[in-house]
Amino acid sequence: GVKPNLKTFTSLMGGCLSSGKTSYALDIFGKISEPDGYALELGIRAFCDSGDFASATSLLTEQRDGRREMSGKQIMSSYDYTISSALKQRNYQVARDALTELINSGYIPSKKTFRAIIDALSLVPKRGQMRPQLTDDNRGEAEGAFDFMIFVLDSMEQRKLPVVGAFYAAVLFEGSRAGGLRKKVASLIAESKLSAAGGKRIDVSEAIECADEERCVGWEDILTNYQTLEGQGIALP
Repeated sequence: GVKPNLKTFTSLMGGCLSSGKTSYALDIFGKISEPDGYALELGIRAFCDSGDFASATSLLTEQRDGRREMSGKQIMSSYDYTISSALKQRNYQVARDALTELINSGYIPSKKTFRAIIDALSLVPKRGQMRPQLTDDNRGEAEGAFDFMIFVLDSMEQRKLPVVGAFYAAVLFEGSRAGGLRKKVASLIAESKLSAAGGKRIDVSEAIECADEERCVGWEDILTNYQTLEGQGIALP
C-alpha cells in the first residue's frame, strides 16, 4: 500500500486528540520518522494529555537547545499547553519547571499564558455558575493554586517582566478565598500594588537583609516565613 505522508499523519493525530483518543495519537506520532514543527507540537499535546510530562518536556528542551523544527510561536504555545495541562492535573512541580524553562529560554509569558493558568486552575466560574464553597475537602486545591500563582509573581518580578491585571485579581481573590495566612499574604500583595494608584508601596525586601543581591525576599518566602518575618518587627498585615 501507499505509505501515509506527514500531512496525513498530522491530520490523523489532530483528529485523535480532538476526540480524546490520546493513545492512538501517540501511536501515530511514533510512526513519524522526521516530524516537522506541527507534528512535534501535536506530539507534545498528546504526551501532556496522557500525563507523560517527561516526554513532553524532553521534546521542548530539544527544540530549545538546538533542534529547530518548531517555530518560536509553536514552542511558546507548547509551553503554555504543558503548563495548563499540568495545572489541570494539579501537578504543580511540572508547571513550575515548565514556566521556569520558558522564561529562562528568553520567552516572555503572554496574556494567553496567564489566561491558560487562570482557566486551568478554574479560578473563574463559567457564566451562570458559582465556584464551590471552600471545605476541608477542597481547601488544599485552593491553597495549591494560590501558592503556584505567587510563584509566578515571583518569577516575573525577579526578571522585571509585566503581569496582566487579571492575574493579579485572580491571585488576590484566591488568597482571600483560601483564608488564613494566604489571605494575609494576598493583602500584602494588594498593598504593594497601591503605588500604581498613588498610594504608599510596601516593599518588605527593604526591611530584610538579603543574602543574594540578585534575589531578595519574594512572596513565596513571605508565605513560608511569615511568622519569622513578623517576629523581626517587619510590618505585615
